[in-house]
Amino acid sequence: MSRPPRPVTRLAAALLAAALALPLVAALAPRTVAAVDTSAWDAEEIVFRLFNAERQAAGLVPVRQDPRLGRIARERSLDMATKGYFCHTQPDGRTVFDILSDWEITWYWAGEIIAWNTWPTWATSAETAVEQWMESPGHRAIILGRDYNYAGVGAAIDGSGRRLYTAVFIKGPDRTPGWVSAPTATRGAGSVTFRWAGGDRPLRDSTATSLRLNAFPGVRYEVRVRERDRAGNISPWGEPRSITY
Repeated sequence: MSRPPRPVTRLAAALLAAALALPLVAALAPRTVAAVDTSAWDAEEIVFRLFNAERQAAGLVPVRQDPRLGRIARERSLDMATKGYFCHTQPDGRTVFDILSDWEITWYWAGEIIAWNTWPTWATSAETAVEQWMESPGHRAIILGRDYNYAGVGAAIDGSGRRLYTAVFIKGPDRTPGWVSAPTATRGAGSVTFRWAGGDRPLRDSTATSLRLNAFPGVRYEVRVRERDRAGNISPWGEPRSITY
């Protein structure tokens, strides 16, 4: 009785602190998961979701998706798939750190992890890639990096069936708008009071405040609020709240 060939996997990771690059290469055995096929873009979402599940299990705040990093990661995977290589350095000599600079992305710390395998479906392949990364200390350190706040994932497949993954993590300026709650409104003796709350995403700081106005019978008062964090990011306007005195 013959058996189908066992899927092949390869991993690599890169970290950068100041001007120091630390490479890591490892080969690990994949895990068998449900063979439910999907698309490369769906596989990217699977990987990102599993990253944050691992971070949550470790007591860390989730990383946020940055479309710029997602595009860089996807182009990195497509470049490897098209040109037939597997390396943090592209044939043109550039690394992800050069690309981040070319895109004028502000970052204080950055990391890239790459992997490929030959599992027959995107769903199986994506889950296996994350499991392998988590079993490798160098890759795990990037996924569970406390300082990272944004990430992007890219997937591609080459002509031989290799499914390639790139994930780019950065610590950068906060670009995520905060949240606000809908105000509440109460009547008092000669006044109306609106109260609301807001905070950052992920929740690090929050605030609550109120506005008290002198009120006149038969007059309708309405308030809507939005949040601005310390980095200057502004949330969308919340739902208005009104009250007639």
